[in-house]
Amino acid sequence: MPGPFAKSRHPARDLAALETLAVEVLFGPAAAEKFSSGKLPNSLLSPYADALKKLSQNYVAPRTRSLKEISAKIEAEAYALYFLPINFAKFDFLLRQAELEISFIRSVLDLGCGPGTATMAGLAAGLSGAVVCAVDHSRQMREIAAKLLPHWNTTGNEIQITESVPRNRHFDLIMAGNVLGELSLDEQFSQLMSLASSLGEGGILIVLEPALMANTRNLMHLRDLILRSDTQLCPLFPCTRKDDCPMYSQSTNEWCHGALRWKEPSLVKQLDHLTGFNKHRIKYSALILCRGGSLKSGYRVVAPPKKSKRGRTLRLCGPGYYGERVLAGKDRTASNKPFERAQLYDRIQIEIVSEESDGSELEAAIGAECLVRLEED
Repeated sequence: MPGPFAKSRHPARDLAALETLAVEVLFGPAAAEKFSSGKLPNSLLSPYADALKKLSQNYVAPRTRSLKEISAKIEAEAYALYFLPINFAKFDFLLRQAELEISFIRSVLDLGCGPGTATMAGLAAGLSGAVVCAVDHSRQMREIAAKLLPHWNTTGNEIQITESVPRNRHFDLIMAGNVLGELSLDEQFSQLMSLASSLGEGGILIVLEPALMANTRNLMHLRDLILRSDTQLCPLFPCTRKDDCPMYSQSTNEWCHGALRWKEPSLVKQLDHLTGFNKHRIKYSALILCRGGSLKSGYRVVAPPKKSKRGRTLRLCGPGYYGERVLAGKDRTASNKPFERAQLYDRIQIEIVSEESDGSELEAAIGAECLVRLEED
């Protein structure tokens, strides 16, 4: 029986192939050959670096134009050269969190496909024999996707690149990348409810958004609204609980987001140098929902760990609990080693003891089990 989606992967190898393909499609075989043995000339990339700076300014401004409004060819190409591998890495990661079975997937919707990013992550993960509908409002983006995807599709998938989502169709997998930022909250809710209603039984919805506070807090609020409205939906990531998000309700300036550590591919690194950007870590906010299914066990680490004289502190969120737990140095044992090593967004299993004294320290006898480690040491 096929294993979980993207179980055995080599992301660094995929990213190198992805960058080489983008260079060949946009600049030609000679440029790709030069790139494979070294860097591209800065003079060739400088206009694209300028376009990236302009795009970046637009994206961080509130309620401004979105990818669907990119009409300049150089902006679309600059986006593909830089953000394609970055967002590919994010979707590669999120597909692994969804733990889909490859044999389950027969219909896919990639909304806001851009240059084909999420679709390419699915194809690299082993998607085979599926019908994929890749949707983007930007003609320039669709044209780039049409050039890239045939090279990546080697396993008999039917890929349809369109301007709008087809009506009256259900999907096993829906991936929506950076499609909410330009919408009002009501429009965002309507968009996500529409996508959720298009899921078949057992279908998965993956929503990826920028890790900015406003975008992420909107996504946290939308998660609560959607789960209240459609009780058949179950969160798979990052949540291990279905009730309202306690981080959202208990604060106004905290947002649940993660960061991926990766080996920066060469073209991204070169464009970082030209733009002054820094992608040695890539941040993201995301939500994965399933129609049907069940919650994952354990508690998610939802803030960077802290060290102090008291010990190591983790902020945990899970069934019936949201708060900080401390492992004092004197209580370190082999059984609670996973607590000591846990990082942001890891999922661990511990016993939450009753609140006594200051209510935060773990008893020395309580062990911890790491259920999911997102970054290897």
